Amino acid sequence: MQVNWDTLNRQEWESVLTERGGSLQQSWAYGEAMRSLGVGVFRAAVYSPRGQLLCLGQLTARRILAYLVVATCSRGPIWTEEGLALDPMSRAAALKGMQKALPASGWKAVLISPNDPGPTDPALHRFHRVMTGYSTVMVNLSNDEEALRRALQGNWRNRLVKAERALAGASQGPSRWSLHLNASMGPTRTVLKQEGLQRSARGFSGLPLGFVEQFIGAHKDANRAFLLARVDVGSELAAGLIFLLHGSRATYHIGWGNDLSRQNNLHTLLMWRAMLELKRRGIRLLDLGGVNTESLAGITRFKLGTGGEPICLPGTYI
Repeated sequence: MQVNWDTLNRQEWESVLTERGGSLQQSWAYGEAMRSLGVGVFRAAVYSPRGQLLCLGQLTARRILAYLVVATCSRGPIWTEEGLALDPMSRAAALKGMQKALPASGWKAVLISPNDPGPTDPALHRFHRVMTGYSTVMVNLSNDEEALRRALQGNWRNRLVKAERALAGASQGPSRWSLHLNASMGPTRTVLKQEGLQRSARGFSGLPLGFVEQFIGAHKDANRAFLLARVDVGSELAAGLIFLLHGSRATYHIGWGNDLSRQNNLHTLLMWRAMLELKRRGIRLLDLGGVNTESLAGITRFKLGTGGEPICLPGTYI
């Protein structure tokens, strides 16, 4: 196996990401955004002895105590057809090669968190699991609108109908409600500001709020980078959802709403309209982000109500 570091250009990387499907964490823009925030980023391309590309892996790394580097290939690597055709021992050798070849000085701990749901890949039997798997909900947007609507859970669909009626009934006058689906930076910054306040009040954590603008800035075209679904009441923002686009997939990143939004199920309405807009833009799969039935039961029910498929990833290995 041969491991090359940072040799592929953006177009080559994104071509594999789009063709094979890949997580937000393996997208080129994610790496550029993290690098701008002071995080080390390494991009590996693993080849067979005959020169066939087997997989791509984007790793983020931090140095601890000057002599230890901890790097993570989060929700990766992205396997090509040739890589998936390998026997488990050969796939394990490809992963081991990527771990050992990380071009960083000092002691290195390289973690791998595969993005493959279902039965654990036998290749991982040669590794030690250090963390249980991440759970999320995936919505297949390849289905037509009628099928997507039928897949909604009953209570979720009922809330959607109520929100649609509320929007229709409040579409006139100076305090009229209006729904927008676009890549508008002004309202996006408002949502991010409110998200910061929400995190402080509820003790939430996540990627730095500055990550979103850095991610968008890493794209030449903002319309290919993100989608903001929002409802305004007059000139005031009442609710907003931010989705980040990567290849043929999108990830639900942040949602905020005020009391009016909660009373009228505006998040439900925005999620539905965003699903249709993302489908129109050619997005095939929507990742709704982490779910936890214990600490985030309400959010988990909301995500499951979309009719998406809950999946649990294998975990983190070293």
